[in-house]
Amino acid sequence: MTTAFDQTTPDTDRTDPFQRVIDNLDANFGVAPARRAAHAKGAVLTGLFNPSVEAPSVSRAAHFAGRVQVVARFSSFPGGAPHPDAEPECNPRGLAVQFRLCDGGTTDLLAHSINGFPGRTVDDFSDFLGAIAPTSPGPQEYLAGHPAAAAFVHAVQTHGVPASFATLPYFPVNAFRFHAQDGTETTGRYIWTPVAGHHVLTDAEAATKSDNFLTDELRTRLQSEAVSFVLELQVAEPGDITDDANAQWPQTRRRVKLGTLHLTDLVPESAAAEQGLFFDPVRLVDGITLSDDPLLVGRTRTYPLSLARRHSDG
Repeated sequence: MTTAFDQTTPDTDRTDPFQRVIDNLDANFGVAPARRAAHAKGAVLTGLFNPSVEAPSVSRAAHFAGRVQVVARFSSFPGGAPHPDAEPECNPRGLAVQFRLCDGGTTDLLAHSINGFPGRTVDDFSDFLGAIAPTSPGPQEYLAGHPAAAAFVHAVQTHGVPASFATLPYFPVNAFRFHAQDGTETTGRYIWTPVAGHHVLTDAEAATKSDNFLTDELRTRLQSEAVSFVLELQVAEPGDITDDANAQWPQTRRRVKLGTLHLTDLVPESAAAEQGLFFDPVRLVDGITLSDDPLLVGRTRTYPLSLARRHSDG
């Protein structure tokens, strides 16, 4: 079957071991028909990506060679039933961008608003979700023995409620390899930086907000300006760890501007459209390849499983 924007629903084996991640997400946030296990609530926008003049020196990928249309989805973390936008458990927020290439192909870039992840592998993530589940005796012991998870929890707790989906930086988690036309290879991590700046609400401001204020804010913002982000690549140097999403590189590492995203339109019936969209972090094109980060393989197995579940009867 096909979903929104003419995407095909992948066939997925329900006995796949990666369903444990989905099961643990459901245990934490509940199950709701036809909704994602995570990042269930959001908003879909369309717009353009304009590559920079520097981008082709890093990668020969088609979307770095000329302007392309995009479909993007902002979201809050929980799955299951909707959660009020100002709830702390809605962090991190997500930004998924699908580049619609001129040849009819697509490539995706998934990011969230925390620079890190609760573990190095999908098994780590599943264990983390189990440790924080309502039926768990408590996460303290788990966090004490898992520094990446503890750092992630601290980042969530200190994240704050965003003033807008448009006023957060977003981090696509994993490193990738980039290949230029002349054969040069670069390893790096993406960073989305908001043109509007980084702004969060005070506790008093957050307390006044409606349950769906983030989508309402986008609608108002788009009446006067585009929602824009600069895409940069933080370039790894020899010795930098590229197979662990939680290994931070020095802030002095070179950054290359790859382009600018301009989102201009909120999709009509956005709530329905978002449930059919499928983003895959390893749906790549010529000029970009996987790094040796094991989390990438786990993510590409888990996302199709989640999609298949929400388009099934169970």
